[in-house]
Amino acid sequence: MKITTTIRAKLIAVAAGSTLATCAVGLVGYLGVSTLSGANEASMLATEAMRNQMEVDIRHEGLSADVHGLLLARLRKDAEAEKAVREGFPAHVREMREYFAKLQFLALPDELKTPIAESAPALAAYIGAAEAILADATATTAEARLPAFVQQFQRLEETLGQVSDKIEANARDRKDEAAKAAQRLSVGMLALIALAAPALFLFISLIARSIVTRISDLRRFMDTLASGEADLTRRLDVRNADEI
Repeated sequence: MKITTTIRAKLIAVAAGSTLATCAVGLVGYLGVSTLSGANEASMLATEAMRNQMEVDIRHEGLSADVHGLLLARLRKDAEAEKAVREGFPAHVREMREYFAKLQFLALPDELKTPIAESAPALAAYIGAAEAILADATATTAEARLPAFVQQFQRLEETLGQVSDKIEANARDRKDEAAKAAQRLSVGMLALIALAAPALFLFISLIARSIVTRISDLRRFMDTLASGEADLTRRLDVRNADEI
């Protein structure tokens, strides 16, 4: 069975093929960008977790400085220095708790949320030990509390160090995933374009050739008729039932 294709149908096929190729490239691009966006969001989340953890660690050191500053001020009987420590201490505690709360509320994977949650008791005990020293009005008993405070300091330092290592490792992994997603997107787009462009060019060339060939045959036939030397009994070959 012979398939008859009109020029109009061929032009529609060219337009459809071009549209499909464009949609395919757009779809691959959309999927790639979505994957890249997800990887970037995960990387940004890991970076935010690392920043909050660093802020907690800074306040951890700050509370230690407050406690030792208070004891030193008492030893020197420096009322102004002791007053400055007492005024700054509540803000340091509040900031430490706020940054730790931000760290806890981030949508992190379980391998990070678990050690963060496990470090909460150590943080609470450390803050409590610091508050006990500042609340103690007697210099002698306040100094007696120092070894327990140092112990809590070291415990929290070790715990925060482990959390920090895991967060940094996660941040590196998320960064690597984002880079790989970007590379896959670039390779996928280039591969699709490399395949689609020649195929589309070949398809359009074949369609154009079929149309131009028919027009060229008709032109040669009309030129022959116009020359006055044509065989008027000859008929134009009809290969299909298109517009020509």
